[in-house]
Amino acid sequence: MPTSRKKILIIDESGFCRVCCALLKVAGFGMKTCTYNMKGSNNPLPSLDQNKIGLIVTSYPYSHFVLNEIKKSRIPFIILSDNIDSRLISMLKGLANSYCMIKPIDYQKFRELVTEIMNGGSVAKKGFSIV
Repeated sequence: MPTSRKKILIIDESGFCRVCCALLKVAGFGMKTCTYNMKGSNNPLPSLDQNKIGLIVTSYPYSHFVLNEIKKSRIPFIILSDNIDSRLISMLKGLANSYCMIKPIDYQKFRELVTEIMNGGSVAKKGFSIV
């Protein structure tokens, strides 16, 4: 059971937002969503307030255009990607507080990582980790 009262912000296309929400609600997390498509935002990016948001879950390339805003915050984030290519590695270099998970996602591992981060556990503070 999560100990943090902060919410998880899911920034992705609507179908995957629903999947993430279903997986994480079962584990007891609160969520906010911001849906995107490959052409841009359907909604404005919500405030990235560290006191309210404990984790951001997004995917690549769907939200590549908001990654600069996410990187400016100190909020840990998970990027979900279909593959690892040179463009993604280039974006990940120098990032702090971030994880990259390759799709298809192992849902148990995903929930465990989210739980660890939301409970204040180990976060890749000096770079990124590919999970």
